[in-house]
Amino acid sequence: MQSRFSQLIAFDTALNLKVTHLLVALGSNDEPKKNLTTAIQKLKKLGDVQLSNDFVNPDFTATQSNPKPDYTNQCAIITLYNPSIFKQLVANLKQIELNCHRDKVANTNNKVLKKMCLVSIDIDVLAIKSVNDTHWQAIKKRYPFKYHEWVGVKQLLS
Repeated sequence: MQSRFSQLIAFDTALNLKVTHLLVALGSNDEPKKNLTTAIQKLKKLGDVQLSNDFVNPDFTATQSNPKPDYTNQCAIITLYNPSIFKQLVANLKQIELNCHRDKVANTNNKVLKKMCLVSIDIDVLAIKSVNDTHWQAIKKRYPFKYHEWVGVKQLLS
């Protein structure tokens, strides 16, 4: 499996590439069913979306004195309808996060909510395929992938 990602690419280097496919990790610990569904519907406007099963895991930053809800994570391959510049795709993903109220906790004065660190949706690009490359290029700062990401990646690429 790891041989599929033998080529790593720096995020900044990838920004100007024309991309045909994205491999993304999705996560939510705030109404995950609703927020993942909303994000996936918006991703489908970019291209065909193939999803892994969801994977529920505890927030590793939670403590007994600062409990936090579990995360629901999922991976997706997006085969873009039209090849696009990676920088624009990243902006589109950030807009999807904002549309799912990603910033609602950051903009609240509620100390309990801030301490819980609720995340309505997080979308991270794990790897890309560009128009000139048929192999996946893993984003260097995201590699090696986290365990829950590998679970989804293995499902999608097996």
